[in-house]
Amino acid sequence: ATVPFEGTPLRGLQILGALETRNIRFRRVIFLDLNEGVFPDLTEDYILPYQVRKALGMPVYQDRERLLYYYFNVLTGGASEVHLFYVKDDEKERSRFLERLLWEMEKSGRMVSEETVNYRVELSTPRPPEIKKTDEHVKLLAGLSISASGLDDYLRCGLKFYYNYVLGIKRHEALSADPESFDVGTIVHDSLNRYFKKRINNVLHYSYFRHQEDMSLKEIEDIVIDIFNKRYGNVSGRLYLLRHQIIRRLKEFLEYFIEEFSQKTIVSVEEDIEEQLYDSWVRGRIDLALKDQGTIYIIDYKTSSDDKNLKINIDKLDLSKRETWPEAIKSLQIPLYMILYSKRYNLPLSEINGYYYLLGKAGLNDIKYSPFKPEDKEGLSRVIEVLLREIKDPEVPFMPPQKLKDSCPSCDYKPLCGTEWVKGFEY
Repeated sequence: ATVPFEGTPLRGLQILGALETRNIRFRRVIFLDLNEGVFPDLTEDYILPYQVRKALGMPVYQDRERLLYYYFNVLTGGASEVHLFYVKDDEKERSRFLERLLWEMEKSGRMVSEETVNYRVELSTPRPPEIKKTDEHVKLLAGLSISASGLDDYLRCGLKFYYNYVLGIKRHEALSADPESFDVGTIVHDSLNRYFKKRINNVLHYSYFRHQEDMSLKEIEDIVIDIFNKRYGNVSGRLYLLRHQIIRRLKEFLEYFIEEFSQKTIVSVEEDIEEQLYDSWVRGRIDLALKDQGTIYIIDYKTSSDDKNLKINIDKLDLSKRETWPEAIKSLQIPLYMILYSKRYNLPLSEINGYYYLLGKAGLNDIKYSPFKPEDKEGLSRVIEVLLREIKDPEVPFMPPQKLKDSCPSCDYKPLCGTEWVKGFEY
């Protein structure tokens, strides 16, 4: 690794480049890296090619080499003590300046003292340690209301849950005038919420969708334009194109969605639910809920096109082996919302279904996504119960993830855990 030395000329140790010495005579001179390619570094990064620069009388790399060699001679010739270091292996060579110096010393009969310096550095990268719960932690957790994202964080990594929800260390969001992916998601959610809120307790009728004024596609366009105007003011350039894309996509989605759920009744929009599950307070915000006779449909919109962070692979899930859960379950959001809705309205879990709608998908036929089958509901309910009890159990510490490569590369808390070295390979 190449590590820069930073310092100040006012105090402490000052590291100088060779050209910064200004012909000052030093009693002791130390060159830290006299390997070819490091000193001299003669790489060309000019816009004009070598032959053109030479023809125009402009400096070329030979001129830089002569300048560096002059400074090298002044520094080494004027000092009473000189230490020259270089790396010796099959890939690196000694600097041409060093070779020339040694050759001249040998010609004059002067002795050269050369020593090999070996060192051992511990480069192990240990796993971050578990964090045991203190009495203060237990007291705080007793009153904590846990969200779906918090439960997902705990499932993937107990340390991330600890830093975020126990210590309250939040990611710093930089202010930006340009809409990020988070802003796009907010705009899409706000637009659909405003559209459907006017239709709570109404039955969706696809056959009249294009003819009823209150269900027109023009309405969603007006909603999106209004949101953009309030958020960004004058809309032009990139924002105009983004607004156009969102309007077109939401029109396509609404036509598809209302046909899919025709004859079903909208019962709630953006509903906040907080219930006590297994001695823990749990909360969630349900984007949309519909009813068809005795069946409830819970809908959550995602602006992404990727379902990899939502999947639940029941084949990999072994309820008796806690270590299999993070790999088998990527998100518990939909099953948790279904349980919350069941608890709030005293409904059997068997009568509630949940779906993600991935609005970033290219084809409309692929946007509806169910992460599990109806027969998996009870098993996932058991997983949620165990996790909620674990979070509050004083005997269960906050644990790092089983596989660091699955959780650490994109985590905001890598500096606290010392896992910045994790690049997505097997530990």
